[in-house]
Amino acid sequence: MIAMVAAGFGCGKGGGATIDAGDLAALQAAESTWAAAKSTCPDYHYAALASSVFGSRSTTTIEIADDQPVERSFVGYPYSGAQGDAGAEAWDEVGAAQIGTHTDGAMALTVEQLFAACQASLAQNSSQNTLTLTIGTDGVPTACGYTPNNCVDDCYTGFRLSDFTCAPWPGDAAAGD
Repeated sequence: MIAMVAAGFGCGKGGGATIDAGDLAALQAAESTWAAAKSTCPDYHYAALASSVFGSRSTTTIEIADDQPVERSFVGYPYSGAQGDAGAEAWDEVGAAQIGTHTDGAMALTVEQLFAACQASLAQNSSQNTLTLTIGTDGVPTACGYTPNNCVDDCYTGFRLSDFTCAPWPGDAAAGD
């Protein structure tokens, strides 16, 4: 699946598109900032957020230690109309053998893999897509993706992160199965 992200898989891909010079400079500056901060941040965690205009939403919390994912937890809520949050899905994956065994949730990516995914997103044709790039603490991209122009529902491809912290994850956000 990382290969699909790195290859720029998705709608709105422009053949031969290159990254805008401003976005490329911002991404390169962010990578340099992260490279300088990484030695003080060997263990980190973040939440990857997803939501739909139709009401479903999820949070995948990912913990990385020594450049490897060590935990991935998911909490997802289906359409929350009149039914409230009934039917929420929650699970934990702990250890290399378990991580990636569920199909829902964001992939457990290191910051370096997030940069690669971001670069693929920013290589989309900017005349056909609205590009998004937000850099957060320590140079980590916290939002990076694209939305095809004239799209009306759930067309964003990329990632949105919150709560990036240079420390092990303090607790489980989901009950596992």
